[in-house]
This record gives sequence, structure tokens and C-alpha cells, in this order.
Amino acid sequence: MSAVACPEADVTRRRLRQRAEDLLPAAENALLVAHVAACRSCRETALSEDPTFLFSVLSASAEAASASSPRARASGEADVRRLTADVRAVLEVERSRRRLAARRNAVLRRAAALAGLAAGVAALLLARGGPPGPAAPAATAPEAVAAAPAAAPSTAPERRALPLVEAVESRQAQVFEFAADTPDDPTVVFVVDQSVDL
Repeated sequence: MSAVACPEADVTRRRLRQRAEDLLPAAENALLVAHVAACRSCRETALSEDPTFLFSVLSASAEAASASSPRARASGEADVRRLTADVRAVLEVERSRRRLAARRNAVLRRAAALAGLAAGVAALLLARGGPPGPAAPAATAPEAVAAAPAAAPSTAPERRALPLVEAVESRQAQVFEFAADTPDDPTVVFVVDQSVDL
């Protein structure tokens, strides 16, 4: 959809930046509006950077058309239709880009949630000593048992009866809590909210 590159593209971009900062003199603004009305490439650039610029170009085209001959007026109307079509095309491209980004973000959120859940389960299994399996009896020599000092009382806090996460404000959030078997084991909590953009 892009037209041939304009040799005045750099000047147009500089003027657009100055216009956005209210630093563009009136004479240069008139030159900018006239050039953008005539040059499709610069018009696409201007509309992608500042969609409100359309109104300046439309009013300039309408003023020029009203002061000219019927043939020039028809040409001006064709320019306005072409300009409007360009704006609609730019807006449609932007809408499509946003729809694709939203779909991609949803897939990424789901993948991140699954990866986080898998990592939590793996960490929980590692903290408990690996996956459950047949337990081998520990062979201890009577001398080692007699020489071992008495175990100190545990200073770990007692297990909570309440869950670690009591309330979540999002309706789409799910809380996964993997409680510890002993006070020394960690408790793993995951909050998965599909409405959060990662």
C-alpha cells in the first residue's frame, strides 16, 4: 500500500516532529499541509505519526477546492476520498496488528502459566526428596546411632491452618497451593491470572 519514497521525506518528518511540539512556524506548517496533501508517501507517514493531521489536510483541500475551478474541485474531492481511504487502510492495519498481538499474548500467558505450574511441581518434588517411589530402609550401624547427638528441638514455625493466599481480587485468578509435609519443607503457591498481560 506504501507509495514510492518521497525525496522530501526527511524534511516532512522533521516538520511533523516540530508540529507535534508546537514549534513549527505557520509558513512551514502551510508548506507541510500542502505537501502531505499532494504526496501519498508523506501522507501515510504523517497519518501513522499523528492521525489528527488528517483534519489539517482535509481543511486545506476543501479551501483549495472552493477557490478553484470545477475541474480542480473534482480533483480535490478525489484527493479527499483518496486521503480518507488511506486513513481507513492505516486504521485497519493497526486494528489487525492489535488483534494478532492480543492472540499472541493470550497464548504466551497460557504457556507461562503452564511453565510456572510445572516448575512449581518440580520444585515441590525436589523439596520432598524426589518423586514418590519405594522407600529403601536406612541401614544404620548401632555405633552410629549411639554416637549421634540428640536432635535439637525444631525452631521452625508451626504450620498454618489458613492458606497463605486468602483473597485474590481478580475473578479470573486461580490459586494453586502445595502445602508442605513438614515444617521444614517449603509451601509453594502459584497465582494464575489470565487477564494479566505479561
